[in-house]
Amino acid sequence: YGLDTLRLFALARLALPRVPHLLADVGTLGPRLGQMVFGFGADELFAPIVSERALRLGANAHNPALTRKEAATLIRGAGLTPGERFADGTIEEVSA
Repeated sequence: YGLDTLRLFALARLALPRVPHLLADVGTLGPRLGQMVFGFGADELFAPIVSERALRLGANAHNPALTRKEAATLIRGAGLTPGERFADGTIEEVSA
């Protein structure tokens, strides 16, 4: 299913050039595939952001929540600069 997802993002980016943003939903894709789709056309990460999260063990094993640091690390790992989009549309670069 991962290759199909990557292909879908690539085709969506090519077929919809006027769409400004393709979101990678970490809750649906998981953090690893969410990071990979950046190379295939996605340009935003959508995930619940929490200040702290419990270890991903037991009932919490599939919790899609990320801390700001984890989200920034995923984006930097894809070779991009992380930023946070606010309700008014402005984007602020996320430091460390």
